[in-house]
Amino acid sequence: MNEKRRKKIVYIILVVAVIWGVYNFPTKRGEKADIEAPETIQPLNQTSPAQSVGKMINIEQKARAAWGVDPFRVRRSVKAVPLTAPVWHLSGIVYNSQVPLAIINNRSVRAGDVVNNAKVVSIKAKTVTLEHNGTLLTLTVSKG
Repeated sequence: MNEKRRKKIVYIILVVAVIWGVYNFPTKRGEKADIEAPETIQPLNQTSPAQSVGKMINIEQKARAAWGVDPFRVRRSVKAVPLTAPVWHLSGIVYNSQVPLAIINNRSVRAGDVVNNAKVVSIKAKTVTLEHNGTLLTLTVSKG
């Protein structure tokens, strides 16, 4: 492309830009352009609840979509832990009338201690009484 042809293209583009400007900016100097406010935009406090219900977005549904997932959100899988009833295993009793001890779940306990959410009520020579959720349970030493 030679210099003469390049200048011709620039002049044509300049003329087209001036014509476009004249037709798109019809105001005279000093006058304000008549800009119409869009009718669809309303201030937030003027919308009625009936109008906004149709425009609500279901966030859970958008989050499930592949394009709606937050890339910075760390998803951690939550594993369901099955609920099991508490278990108390009485291994032995060291009975003394002043300070009796019992071994429950491999822990030595006295009257008043708490083991696996159960309070030790009393320790006798062959039994231990526990209170769990208002229910009294009696454990006995098993042979073997």
